[in-house]
Amino acid sequence: MSSTDWFPDWYNSLPTIEKASDILTKDAQAKWLPEIAKVMVEDDFKSYALTLVHHHVRLRDLERMIITGPITRPENVGQTQNLNVIRSSWNAEGMEFEWQRVVAPSDLVPPPSDDLFQKFRNIFKDDSSGVMKVLGLTLRPEVLESEEVWWESTDVKLRQHMVERRKRSSIPEEGTFKTCWIPQRDPMTMEVVMLCCSLCRWHKRLN
Repeated sequence: MSSTDWFPDWYNSLPTIEKASDILTKDAQAKWLPEIAKVMVEDDFKSYALTLVHHHVRLRDLERMIITGPITRPENVGQTQNLNVIRSSWNAEGMEFEWQRVVAPSDLVPPPSDDLFQKFRNIFKDDSSGVMKVLGLTLRPEVLESEEVWWESTDVKLRQHMVERRKRSSIPEEGTFKTCWIPQRDPMTMEVVMLCCSLCRWHKRLN
């Protein structure tokens, strides 16, 4: 009997981090991130961050990417029905593509509202570059000190994605991509800007 689970094919069709970054160029970041900051700085939306939509590993039938602590790995879709597993990342259309296992009731964060998704999409209503396809929302990560950043890497053989905190100064520029941003007010200009809070190391896709 063939599977009717369409999600793995959909997830596997998401761009690699390299291809997503090719779309979200420095010029595109300079153009769109300030507009996104104006929306995401609202108090109602402070539980979320901007994320670069891309895949980490290839999913197999009935698998979903689930975060447990610092590790994200494929698990059976049935795990997403547990009360301590919540949706954690969405594309601009509101389609969830990652889940997170939480420990305490206080960690149970609801998904972004329809209002936020609509405001987010409205930013790109006149855009034809495809940037919106590689931008989405994710649960806001723990805020680090200004000199620190979340460092992501993927072990394709183990099929798992890992995150750890590191000094920004220790991160090599080559083969590194920005993957997550949070709104922050510039203390000098008082303007709201999108601060990069997560970097990801280049990784190859396993076929």
